[in-house]
Amino acid sequence: MTKHELLNPNQRRHFEVLFSMLEDELLRIERLATESEMPARNLTVVDDDLPSHFADRARPLLAATRRLVSELASELRLKPRRVSRRRSIHAALTAAVIRIDDSSPSELRGYGDVDPRFAAEVGPAVNAIRDSVVALASLLEPPVPRPGSRKEKPWT
Repeated sequence: MTKHELLNPNQRRHFEVLFSMLEDELLRIERLATESEMPARNLTVVDDDLPSHFADRARPLLAATRRLVSELASELRLKPRRVSRRRSIHAALTAAVIRIDDSSPSELRGYGDVDPRFAAEVGPAVNAIRDSVVALASLLEPPVPRPGSRKEKPWT
């Protein structure tokens, strides 16, 4: 019996997803550990607080982990996970719109009283940001409607 015969189809899919996501995380960790310049952002500051030896010691461990994943995936005859760039971007933009919608004055009441001026003074800027995110999503063809999408903006 070979290793690939040890898994049923559902278990095989589980490991295909697990290892593809692990590959993604290892790449993300390597970038965080080794890139000296992080892209400029206004609301996220990446502190350079890694131990001085981390990047040098992490590189061979990251490479070894990738090899182990690759070898086991080969032995188990796992198929690569196919990722659609369009669907990935669409999902990220949809999640952003949902988070914006969930930040409306009515939703913010869960965090405490909302200043009555808030919607009028902040709403137009939030709506502009939401419109911009929606416009980015509309660049993806064909358009994929979000189930249960709201016709009205929650900030109006």
